[in-house]
Amino acid sequence: MKKEFSFFGIQTIVESDNLEFLIMLEQSLSFFTESDSSNIQFVQNKKLFVTFLSKKKVSAQSIKTGFSEIGTDAFFKEKEYCYVSGPLAVQMKDTDGNLFILAQYRLPDSFKDWLKGVVKNRIPRYQINYFFLIRILVLFPIFMILEREKNCFLLHGSAVEYGGKGVVFAGLANIGKSVAALSLTLDKEAKFLSDNFLIFDENYVYPFPEYIRLSDDTLKLITNISKLGKSLLRRFNRNYYILDKQYVSPRTLPEILFIPRFSKDSFIKQITTETAIDRLLLANDHVKEFHNYHHSSLLNYGYYKQKAVYKSRIETLEKLLSNLSCYEIGICKSTKPAEFLAGIINDVS
Repeated sequence: MKKEFSFFGIQTIVESDNLEFLIMLEQSLSFFTESDSSNIQFVQNKKLFVTFLSKKKVSAQSIKTGFSEIGTDAFFKEKEYCYVSGPLAVQMKDTDGNLFILAQYRLPDSFKDWLKGVVKNRIPRYQINYFFLIRILVLFPIFMILEREKNCFLLHGSAVEYGGKGVVFAGLANIGKSVAALSLTLDKEAKFLSDNFLIFDENYVYPFPEYIRLSDDTLKLITNISKLGKSLLRRFNRNYYILDKQYVSPRTLPEILFIPRFSKDSFIKQITTETAIDRLLLANDHVKEFHNYHHSSLLNYGYYKQKAVYKSRIETLEKLLSNLSCYEIGICKSTKPAEFLAGIINDVS
């Protein structure tokens, strides 16, 4: 069984013997189905092939034979990389710029490991986490290809197009970014770009709609929340939704950056570009939801001579923010955020 997607022109084919995994994958990334032409195509001739086998187990030793160890449970040779993460063994291979990934469950190294696995399989929080698998097997490799090929990078943030202006909300977790972008979209007819994974280059922010995660408390802050439809999933006390494509914007030139937080009283304070860069990179580091904090990012170990990824990320972020007005804002929980946000966007424009 397989599913096909197109991420900015990166043809992606995912195969698995696990139907639940494929259903969740297609549901969460419906915007990028290959038959859909609404998402932007600007990466040429790059393919990603992902195979996840949940029923076949391999020994960790067999997949790392011939590799050199470069870190804990991380092994490399030329443009091939493999790693062991918990019960999962993953092999990654770059062939002419196309990326091949094979993920399988590994055999236990000892009776103790086997017994530990049996116990964990009976505990719900240790059972197969499809949400996490989608990230490490599909999204993280896509982000790495975008970094190398198009100088596109990630911020922990959300974005909308509102009144012809691109507006970015970025910063730490649980500070109101999702509710800010979504309330403008549903209550003020803004166009949505992204929540959580905000992709940018030196000029644009790009649409990357996937699951939108909202707590019960934040749902109360959005007047037209019914436009989201029913929650498709609930994890860690958050509801997961998919936003209809009619609400999604194409790539947008951002003009305003807001670094929000919930506060007792609403406020807005302009900050410098340098302060904004520090805040944004600190947020990325603190949240640790991106590929560069996971085993999979060590595939880049083989590209250091070709491209300095971290240097490019800083330079690209500086160029992007040089054209933005940057502000810290406080969102008061006692008021509807859409009214406050629409007002300050008009004030600072």
